[in-house]
Amino acid sequence: MSLIDRLSYTALSYIWGDPNHRLSIYINGIQVSVTKSLALALQYIRKVDRDQILWVDAVCINQANVNERNSQVRLMGTLYLEAEDVIIWLREADPTTNKLAHFIQEGGVPIRQIWQ
Repeated sequence: MSLIDRLSYTALSYIWGDPNHRLSIYINGIQVSVTKSLALALQYIRKVDRDQILWVDAVCINQANVNERNSQVRLMGTLYLEAEDVIIWLREADPTTNKLAHFIQEGGVPIRQIWQ
C-alpha cells in the first residue's frame, strides 16, 4: 500500500507486548510471526463478513531493516491522519480499560468500544 494510492484503510495502534511471545497469523495466505498482543487484537477487530485493509506497523514496516523502519516511522503521523478509522488496542477489556475509555469520552473524544 502506498499513501499515493489513497485507499481506504484502518490503522491499528496497539501495545506490542512481549516480543518473545509470538504467534503465527496468515495474511493473504502468507504466514507471518507477530506478537501475541497483535494476534489477539486482530482476532477482536476481524470482520468475518468482509475484507478489510489494515495498516499495522509490525506487518507493514520491515522491522529488520533499520533504514526502512526509520523512514516509515516519519510517515506514521500521516498514516494515522489519513486512515478512515484508527483503532487503539490496549488489551482485552477489564475495569481499567473501561475507566480509561470513559475518561477519554469525557474529554470529548468520540470512541467506539469494539468489545461491546
